[in-house]
Amino acid sequence: GEAQVLARTLALTVAQRLNERIATLQALATSPNLRTNDLVEFYGQMKALQEQQDQHFGLREPRGDVLLSTRVPFGQTIPRTEGAVRAADEAALASRAPYVSDVYFGPVSRIPNVTIAVPVLQHDPPRMIVGASLDVSSLKELLQRFSRPDGWSIGLTDRTFTVVSRIPELQDLAGRKASATFQANARDRAGRYYGINPMGTASLIVFDTVPGPDWRVAISIPREEVDGLLWNSIIALGVIGLSLGGIGAALAHAMQRRMARSVASVGALAATFRDHVPTTPATPAVREIAEVSDALIEASRDLRENEARFRGVFDSSVMG
Repeated sequence: GEAQVLARTLALTVAQRLNERIATLQALATSPNLRTNDLVEFYGQMKALQEQQDQHFGLREPRGDVLLSTRVPFGQTIPRTEGAVRAADEAALASRAPYVSDVYFGPVSRIPNVTIAVPVLQHDPPRMIVGASLDVSSLKELLQRFSRPDGWSIGLTDRTFTVVSRIPELQDLAGRKASATFQANARDRAGRYYGINPMGTASLIVFDTVPGPDWRVAISIPREEVDGLLWNSIIALGVIGLSLGGIGAALAHAMQRRMARSVASVGALAATFRDHVPTTPATPAVREIAEVSDALIEASRDLRENEARFRGVFDSSVMG
């Protein structure tokens, strides 16, 4: 239905936004400055992109050391990465592919963030990672662009079912685990179930998967609205059923009259067998009866031919 289409559209839109960030990081990862270890020039490249895209970039090493970050001036000491950022770096290095982290709270800002890690493949094995943090508020703004009926809400969770964003926003919900019911029912790639939304309202929950990071987009529709739509559908189907019933009765009456005429025509044909008078009655209107009529005509022809042959044999035997 409409909700499932909207959930799929939102999931693909979030994936597109993440892929745009990944493409930028992959371009940075191919910079010749990384091959020559010219960190001053590379820092200048990251700063230029940071001003264009309004997001911060960093260059890190596998053991967690941060070589560069657009959050601080070049050369300033930066704390080592921990938690979700370190896990994203390790996953990217192990797979040699981009990796989107689960939501986490920034150690300084204390706001929910997501990090994207892309390995620098100019060395083998890779020994650096280009990364970017993504404020989840930007994803909330992305979800807000989609119009939705009053009463519907939209949620986005990461692969651990931690809330990334929700529309309309609930205070302190981002960064918290989704309900146990949602975690249990949203294991499939897409689907729906009846449950309770974060507002405590009985709802139909429709969800789909964001390709790539395997996040979930969920749409909550109040149960009373779903029941109202269902009841309207039942009434509409009832009206259609009554209309079809009336049409069916009329068709049955017409068919009955057609069958009566068809049976009468076959009866007239059968009567010709007594007199052996060739006849071609009107074609019956009903297909099955028409088939019987054709069979009777064929049988009548066979009977006349047999009688003619019998007379010939009889006449020749008498004459002989």
